[in-house]
Amino acid sequence: MCVFCFGVSAKQSNTLLFEQGPYKIFNEQALEVLNLNSHVKTLASGYDWLEGPVWVNQGGYLLYSDIPNHQVYKYTPGKGASLYLAHSGYSNGLIVNKQNELVLLQSRSRVISKMKTPLSTPKPQYLQIVSHYNGQKFNSPNDGVFNDLGMLYFSDPPYGLPNQLDDEGKELKFQGVYSLKNTGELTLLDRDLIYPNGVALSADNKTLYVAASNANKPAWYQYDLNDSGAVVSKSLFYLGVLQQLLP
Repeated sequence: MCVFCFGVSAKQSNTLLFEQGPYKIFNEQALEVLNLNSHVKTLASGYDWLEGPVWVNQGGYLLYSDIPNHQVYKYTPGKGASLYLAHSGYSNGLIVNKQNELVLLQSRSRVISKMKTPLSTPKPQYLQIVSHYNGQKFNSPNDGVFNDLGMLYFSDPPYGLPNQLDDEGKELKFQGVYSLKNTGELTLLDRDLIYPNGVALSADNKTLYVAASNANKPAWYQYDLNDSGAVVSKSLFYLGVLQQLLP
């Protein structure tokens, strides 16, 4: 995962306007929508590297991955944090699908899986959804999102590999952005991003956003989608200032 400073376009300077906790603001437009009197509150601590938060409506709690420790934690307002899964497959991104099932992008295991048990009774029992593209194993599935049709969009950077781009176990020559239909049809949407990372989808399912954690050109890209969820076009959405890159 990368941390982008809020709203820095290519035409603007890198002058720091405001800093609070882990956040830095460079664009004056951010000051129009953010309440600077709000403070960052630590809800839980003691983790190594957190990723993939997802809110579970059925139960009212937050799930998040501690990747190096191979665990998923649960935070419930008013109750605090607790261990949810002791063996997460080194999950990164977490998603709850329409069937209220937990989908895990298991980065260091290099697969995307679904937890077999209900959300209310979590167990480290997984059904593998997808692990290869054209017979070659993924790099390390990172983040994803479902559209209303049940299609999964996800990124596959090299972060989960010990030596990343130069890892001997790397089978694919590129880092991809993919879509996976509920029929099992896997489509490569983009192979040109060196470090595809965070993934988001507009509420109307018409635009896919992907963050690229490239230190030489940190940016967000947007992909216009048709009614079937296929990519129609790609363009640069915003250029950012990269403050932190996953080692």
